[in-house]
Amino acid sequence: MSHEFLVAHNNIRSKYGLSPLIWDKSLAHFARRHASKLVANCAMVHSVGKYGENLFWGKLDHWTPARIVEDWAKESEFFNFKDGKCIKDWTECGHFTQIVWADTVRVGCHRLKCNGLNKGYIGICNYDPPGNVFHQHPFFPNHQTSSNTTNKPVPPQHHT
Repeated sequence: MSHEFLVAHNNIRSKYGLSPLIWDKSLAHFARRHASKLVANCAMVHSVGKYGENLFWGKLDHWTPARIVEDWAKESEFFNFKDGKCIKDWTECGHFTQIVWADTVRVGCHRLKCNGLNKGYIGICNYDPPGNVFHQHPFFPNHQTSSNTTNKPVPPQHHT
């Protein structure tokens, strides 16, 4: 599973000329621990930890690690590459921007089958250093996208 998550991330990053991510066992362990807290009902609740984080919930069995990452990457259609920000707000493309955040070096993920009412699969990836810092361009994080310099990471949520 770890290899599939990592390859999917790095395939997307390579499309934009970004360095590949390195698999981090500590981040994967963090993701697994958090996912295990959510499997009872597949709740979409962020860990609010010190890492960047993408969450996913899908009801069907076909949600492999690669398909989860590819689904997050589809949010690129809501990203304005010229301005370096989402067309409306971070909730529509924040998964994509976290995947391609240039300063991110490490990733660790986990996917678990839910056993509660919502059934399906929950997927979590954690990123270090985190991305999605307001008013910073994901491909050029030191480039401000506006005059406001608030450096607050924004965790997106996604479920299908």
